[in-house]
Amino acid sequence: MTMRHLTIHRLYFTQNDCYGNASGHPKGIQVHSTGANNPYLHRYVGPDDGYLGPNKYGNTWNQPGFNKCGNAFIGKLQNGTVAVYQTLPWETHCWLSGSWTDSKGNRDPSTKSANAQGFIGFEVCEDDRHNCAYFMDAVMDKSVNLCAYLCWKYKIDVNAVLDHAELHKLHMATDHGDITWWLKNYGYTMSIYRDEIRRAMAEGVRVTYIEGDKTWTDGPEEASESTEPELPEEPMNKLMEVIGDGYLNLRAEPSTSAESIGKLHPGDVVTVKATVLDGNWAFVSSGRGQGYVMTQYLKDLPEPLQPETPDQPNIDTAAVEKLLDDARDILDRIQSLITGAVG
Repeated sequence: MTMRHLTIHRLYFTQNDCYGNASGHPKGIQVHSTGANNPYLHRYVGPDDGYLGPNKYGNTWNQPGFNKCGNAFIGKLQNGTVAVYQTLPWETHCWLSGSWTDSKGNRDPSTKSANAQGFIGFEVCEDDRHNCAYFMDAVMDKSVNLCAYLCWKYKIDVNAVLDHAELHKLHMATDHGDITWWLKNYGYTMSIYRDEIRRAMAEGVRVTYIEGDKTWTDGPEEASESTEPELPEEPMNKLMEVIGDGYLNLRAEPSTSAESIGKLHPGDVVTVKATVLDGNWAFVSSGRGQGYVMTQYLKDLPEPLQPETPDQPNIDTAAVEKLLDDARDILDRIQSLITGAVG
């Protein structure tokens, strides 16, 4: 299995008021999106490091008197590629969630905000929320891999990765709908998002940090030899049917980020050779080739109907033997009569 890789540019907001906030071991992760149609990082992150591009309005968040900030931002560089920038130390309490209030402005004294509880927070720079390619890159790839890395680094339970809308329901944030409003445009939910984080953690995310002219790596160690799962010596060879509303990717490896080498359609029948990653992926063979698919989109074929076997009557063997004996006696008598008549 191929380990995932993520590059993180480090540019701390030393001028932002949050840079001096309290710090501690992170308890969770808060996922936000900016809510404004501007996917470029230089709107929020600066100064320009040669990759970001200039902010001609001078309104980045890295300035005194600015008291809100995330630990990271994800968005486009000047050349249009998507990147991750760390803007506060991971242990520093950010200020993104705000504090919960009810409709009358009353706070809940029994709960603290996600910021105060030490949730790492990051913002994904939104566009008009209709560019699927950008969404998949920024949200379902970069932000998922960032969460997986942080969960590994700080032993954070994936169930503690929450968006702004979920935090509000827990009285830990203001009443905003991000990032759920963006996910649902493409049929995703936070539950699916967390499942993607689990898959990324199963594969491992290795991070390369860039700060000025310095680079270093962090994350799980890469295996020294191939970790491609071995198929059993005696394959399962189980027939299953593809289900779902659209096509199913046939992938080169058991990962949603692996190359798609074919497409299967609902109703296609495949032969499952083996399952891997706790049964979440199956290695299958079909008329469209061999590869890995997610097992949640497979179902067992119905068992074929077996022809009914008529009930066999109970036979009284003793009665049958008596009938045979009687038949022999009758034949003997007939034979005697015939012989006598001839003589």
